[in-house]
Amino acid sequence: MMRGVAILQRDLKKFIGHELDTYDYTIEQSKVNELVAVLNPNLNSAIGSDHIPATFPTVIEFWGSTSSIAKELQLNLAKVLHGEQEYEYLQGFVVGDKITVTSVVENIYEKASMNFIVINKKFTNQQDELIAIGKTTIIERFKKEGRKWRV
Repeated sequence: MMRGVAILQRDLKKFIGHELDTYDYTIEQSKVNELVAVLNPNLNSAIGSDHIPATFPTVIEFWGSTSSIAKELQLNLAKVLHGEQEYEYLQGFVVGDKITVTSVVENIYEKASMNFIVINKKFTNQQDELIAIGKTTIIERFKKEGRKWRV
């Protein structure tokens, strides 16, 4: 410990190919309604409809997983930023679907005193049909000092 800052020596690349915890999430109308209300508070007619907003996989990610990616990958949460999020839709999400999310660390690279962690996620329904593929990029800031990192 140096002036209250941890100096770590680690190799994040060892996590490339690492499978994160798999989790399930059942799509409930109430969660869809909450997201619709936040996205457009004046659109009361959409509340209770079958339409599920395109950003709903983010709800699944936040409410479905019980584990911390930052903890699992030994990241310093105080230095973590959300870098990018993208989804490819193969089918629509449906209220009542039980979605299983599997995730794997696709790539980790270093650029401009930051670690970039790319995670690929697959969303399948109860019939084992692939509904969507997500890609998340997490950024961890650091200051490199020789072979050690100050995070």
